[in-house]
Amino acid sequence: MSKLTPMINANSSLRIDLIRFPLIIFVVFIHAYKSKIAFSGGGVQLGIVDTNFTVNFIRDLISGVFAQLAVPIFFLLSGYLFFTGFNWSFNNYLIKLRKRVKTLLIPFLFWSFAIVAIYAIVQAIPATKIFLSGESPTIANFGFFDYLNELLGYMRPQLAFQFWFIRDLIILALISPIINIIARYPILLLPFAYCWFINFGPIILPESTSIFFFSIGAYIAKSKKDLFFLDSYGLISIIIYLILSIIDAINIEQMHNAYLHNTATLFGILAFFYISKLIANYEPIKRILLQLSRTSFFVFCIHEPTLTIIRKVLYKQFPPDSQYDILLLYFLIPAVTIALSISIFYILLNFFPRFLGLITGDRY
Repeated sequence: MSKLTPMINANSSLRIDLIRFPLIIFVVFIHAYKSKIAFSGGGVQLGIVDTNFTVNFIRDLISGVFAQLAVPIFFLLSGYLFFTGFNWSFNNYLIKLRKRVKTLLIPFLFWSFAIVAIYAIVQAIPATKIFLSGESPTIANFGFFDYLNELLGYMRPQLAFQFWFIRDLIILALISPIINIIARYPILLLPFAYCWFINFGPIILPESTSIFFFSIGAYIAKSKKDLFFLDSYGLISIIIYLILSIIDAINIEQMHNAYLHNTATLFGILAFFYISKLIANYEPIKRILLQLSRTSFFVFCIHEPTLTIIRKVLYKQFPPDSQYDILLLYFLIPAVTIALSISIFYILLNFFPRFLGLITGDRY
């Protein structure tokens, strides 16, 4: 279990640790959703996905609905942990930023450029270049602003695209004095709530989702509330969320569905938090999740491009020719990705612990 943050009781700290790894599984499944696998010689189009309701529904329910809880919950947790026990002063602000250099900035820089280097190597070798779609920018032609984009993603999504989350956390840490004011006066949350709910993003960096849920976490912390203070609504939230989730998955491509989806997300957060209470009382699952929790950040960092590599290799060797093949690969590819990532984590932990600490900000 992670060290207790001041003012977070042991039970809440335990429950936070219990949900880390399931949320990372959600992140992997978000990126596992694809209807086209592209190679340099042409893509493998999964046309059957477009016509088969069952395959569509399962993938939409898991990747498009359930897994989408991960991002808002992670930002909410980050805001809560950042502001718990944090008394504003310029000196304390600088202390927070110095800690984020180790836990966020260094891993962010390492993984961003490591993934660029991997793509550069793959693009340079003819035997591996065939696995690329040709849609990614050519690394050999990169200029200064291309490398800058790999950090900020202002022109196009970064190659290390999952690190937009860390990018936004770094920005939120820098503007935490503003978040501190928002957390003290909750009415200031309304514009951000509105932008998130209608999927409107006037601010590109950080995104409206980032600001809104990070600020909610900050508000809970500044109010000295327990993160799970709404547990009494947990059971009803689960029921409502399951109903809304099914409707959401069925109508996922409809324009108006964004409002339903975001409404479901709010109930889903309460439901997910309540489930952590149930897991905390079930020793076998609790023990496994606590053990896996330490791998969470590393799995987040390495799951891409690992997921993409595994997916392309499997689709190249075993092109799906039925809906059941597609469904099998949909579950198999994330499972192999997660298992491989965990294995690499423990190899590094046993043989190169200092290096593992550097590239994860000692998050293990």
